[in-house]
Amino acid sequence: MAQPSQMHLLLSGPHPRVGGGVVAHCGALGDALVRLGLHVQQVHVGAGLDEDQTLGAKLRGVQSLLRGLPNFARRARGQLVHLNPSFTPKAVLRDAALLIAAKVTGAPTVAEFHGGMPDDVPGILGRAALRVLMNADALVVINRLQERALAARYPAARGRLHRIPNGVCLPDVDVDQLIDGRLANPTLLYMGRLLEEKGVLDVIRAAAHLPGVQVDVAGDGPALSPAQALASELGIAGRVTFHGHVGGEAKEALLRAASLFVFPSYYAEGQPIVLLEALAWGIPVITCDLQPLTDLITPECGGLVPPRSPAAVADVARHLLSRPEVYAAAAGHNRALAEHEYDLELVARRFVQLYRQVQWRRT
Repeated sequence: MAQPSQMHLLLSGPHPRVGGGVVAHCGALGDALVRLGLHVQQVHVGAGLDEDQTLGAKLRGVQSLLRGLPNFARRARGQLVHLNPSFTPKAVLRDAALLIAAKVTGAPTVAEFHGGMPDDVPGILGRAALRVLMNADALVVINRLQERALAARYPAARGRLHRIPNGVCLPDVDVDQLIDGRLANPTLLYMGRLLEEKGVLDVIRAAAHLPGVQVDVAGDGPALSPAQALASELGIAGRVTFHGHVGGEAKEALLRAASLFVFPSYYAEGQPIVLLEALAWGIPVITCDLQPLTDLITPECGGLVPPRSPAAVADVARHLLSRPEVYAAAAGHNRALAEHEYDLELVARRFVQLYRQVQWRRT
C-alpha cells in the first residue's frame, strides 16, 4: 500500500478569483496534505464557467473547459484525482467532464461535494452530470443533510459515501485570557458574503436592541449598501464598522477581539468556513436553528435562533454577554470542538486515509 510520501494528488477546484469557501478549502487542504508528505498539484479547469450568467460567458466557459480537458487528462495519469464540485449546475458539469477525463487515464477519483443539495441541480443535463460524478471511487460530503440526500437518491453509491468536514488551521491562542477583554468591550462580528439571506441585516437590527455593543461587518456583497443604510436609519451607524473583505492579520485581529460571532444565515449553506474559524478562536456563536448549520453549531456553542429573528439574536447576545460563566463555558467548548473535530491537520489525515482506501481498492 502506498505511503503518503509516495502519493501523487491532482487537486482540482474553482479558480481562486471566484473566492468563497470552496476555494479556501482547496488551498488550505492542499497545503496541509503537502505538510503530510504528499505531492500535490492544484489545477483549475473551466474557470470561465464561474463567470456571469450571460450566454457569451457560458460559451466561453465551455470552450475553456474543453480546451483544458486534454491537459487535465495528461496530468491525471498516474495520480489520484480529487475533485471539488458544489451542488450547482456549473460545478457538476465542469467536474463531470473532469471525472470522465480522469477515468480515461485510469486515475482513481474522489469527488467532494460542498455547498447546496442534490435537488439544487436542475435540468436533464445537470442531473446527468450528477450521475456521472456518482461513479467516482469515493464520494465525500461535508454534512449529514447531504449524506442522507445522496444515499437516498443513489443507493448504489452508499458504500463509497464518506462524511469528512471542512477544516481550519487552529490559531495559537489561550482563549481564557481573551474572555475578560471580550466581555469588557462587547463586539458582534459578522464575517462572510454580504447577502440578505446570510443574515447581515438581521445582525444590524439586533444591534439596535443592544446599547453600547459595537458591530464589525467583514465582507463584500450586494447587501453592503442596504446594510449601511439600515445602520443609519436605526441610528447606530457610529457603532457599526464595515471593513470590506479582510484577510491575514486584519482578519485575525477581528476574530481575536470579537465577543460574539453572529451569523443568522438562512442561505443554503454547506459548512461555512467562517463558523469553523469562530470555533477555533473560542468565540461563542449565534446562528440559525436550521440544518445543516445545526450539524456544526449546537446550543452549547452559544445560541440557535429562528431565521429572520433579530430580536431573538439580541436576546441570546444579551444572555451570553451578561453571564460570564455561561460565556466562558461556550468559549471553551468551541475551542475544544475545533481541536477535536475541525483541526485542518486531522481533516487532512482523514483524507490521506481515504486516498489509501481508494488506492487499495484499485490494486
